[in-house]
Amino acid sequence: MTKIDNAGIMFILVMIISLIIMVSVDGANNSSDQGSLSSLTPDHITLTWVNNPIYTQAITWRTNSTIEAGVVQYSKSHDLTSPKSVNANKTTLITDLGNDSLFYSPITGLDPGTTYYYRVRSRNNLLLPGR
Repeated sequence: MTKIDNAGIMFILVMIISLIIMVSVDGANNSSDQGSLSSLTPDHITLTWVNNPIYTQAITWRTNSTIEAGVVQYSKSHDLTSPKSVNANKTTLITDLGNDSLFYSPITGLDPGTTYYYRVRSRNNLLLPGR
């Protein structure tokens, strides 16, 4: 059995809570898909991890299907000065309500016990930074 210290437990709890919380953006629906509930603005942002949660973070989000590319920018600085960027992988979700774009961006090589700030971009649309 692997021993996990308090920082590791706290990190795992934060990740679990992050999975539960979905960020929704109020306002007009900018969707061009008939019936689709998504918009040009990234929403349903979910944080999880890849392999070892101490060194990694994976971020997923949704937009309408007209968005072709996404990127995550992250930094140790709260104002995201000189951020690193990771291009997102795009998948099309086809439902009876219309098509959406789903983006997935894994971040690896993070420093344990360090707070990182991030933002997601889809085309020219920016969601407010997260932590």
